[in-house]
Amino acid sequence: MQQEISQIEIQTHANWARFGLWPGAVAEALTGWSITSATGDPAQLRFHPCGCCGRSSRGLLDEVLEMLSAPSARALTRLIEPLDERFRDRSLPNPSAPEDIPWWMRRL
Repeated sequence: MQQEISQIEIQTHANWARFGLWPGAVAEALTGWSITSATGDPAQLRFHPCGCCGRSSRGLLDEVLEMLSAPSARALTRLIEPLDERFRDRSLPNPSAPEDIPWWMRRL
């Protein structure tokens, strides 16, 4: 998984602000999502973006999952799922949030 993530980060870094990543992006996103999930505060999402492109940490992780092979995606999912669960446990669904935005942005 780590090697595949590194390859994706290197291959996409030339256009990281629009589509890609940069070396260490996934590690930064995991750290950011860990902090957000620990607080359970959806407002913290804005404080843990990937940088000037404005993607949230959890959003970046979701993007990476789509780029990885199935085995690597499963391995990364095993790291993300406990953080997702912790965030769900510490936040509430926002009934007025639009359904077309990611689940983590539909929390209070």
